[in-house]
Amino acid sequence: MPKAYVNTCWCGCSLRTGVFLIGIFDLIVDILHPVGVVVHYVQLSGDDKPESNWVSAFFVGELIAGMVDFIFAIALLVGLKKNSIPLMMSWWWWTVMQLSVHTAVGFTLLFIKPDITGLHIILFAMLFALFSYVLIVVRSYIIMLKKKKEVANELLLREERQLIEM
Repeated sequence: MPKAYVNTCWCGCSLRTGVFLIGIFDLIVDILHPVGVVVHYVQLSGDDKPESNWVSAFFVGELIAGMVDFIFAIALLVGLKKNSIPLMMSWWWWTVMQLSVHTAVGFTLLFIKPDITGLHIILFAMLFALFSYVLIVVRSYIIMLKKKKEVANELLLREERQLIEM
């Protein structure tokens, strides 16, 4: 059994239900995030609105990342519905990459920005723990699904051998 594995999701629900809830929550966040980015950009007015190209590029990048996140959340839910390990793994790897980038940026900001407070650090640690747990839940479901498929294939092979021997 892998070290980072759980048998049930939080509150005792099944891994399948947990992955479904994770996918739905991810979809909601992926819909709201780009909306928030656009609202924030529009609200910047006058002297507050940066004129540099990198700020506009940042907002465009955030919108694109939100759309890509949305596609991967759909992949997770479709993968769950169809028991497709590759679709669910695509979401898993995308989320691992996002967590890695956000962690690197978070640690970089600790040294660059002087106004980082203890509250920021606690919030970052809580989000890191939540994302890590979500990754463990999805990975655990994928491992369980792989085992079920292996067992089903083994049973089919046994039945096929028995039919041939008859």
